[in-house]
Amino acid sequence: MAIKTALITGGASGIGRALAEELAEQGVEVVLADRQSELAEEVAHAIRQAGGKATARELDVRDPAQFQRVVDETVARTGRIDYLFNNAGIGVGGDIAGYTLADWDDVFDVNLRGVAYGV
Repeated sequence: MAIKTALITGGASGIGRALAEELAEQGVEVVLADRQSELAEEVAHAIRQAGGKATARELDVRDPAQFQRVVDETVARTGRIDYLFNNAGIGVGGDIAGYTLADWDDVFDVNLRGVAYGV
């Protein structure tokens, strides 16, 4: 039976990290795609140390070309992507009335457009 592969955006921390760790325990090869590439590599290393299969890739989901490159590299290396978890997301903290247009642009670029680029 072929090993399943999961690409997880925002995989370096929070829900993405927990998801990667759980999937790896289930035998899924995980690709942690995150802007925080060093942290993603630390998490991937910990998963490998625990016996799982994991790699880290730098990914800013706001960049469709970079997203496509990560997908292409993953497929070239593993032969497939069985699961895509568009988990990357940001928030701006504080009172919503204080958000600037630039704040909203960042939130929409990551939380909406980033998901669309992944699909």
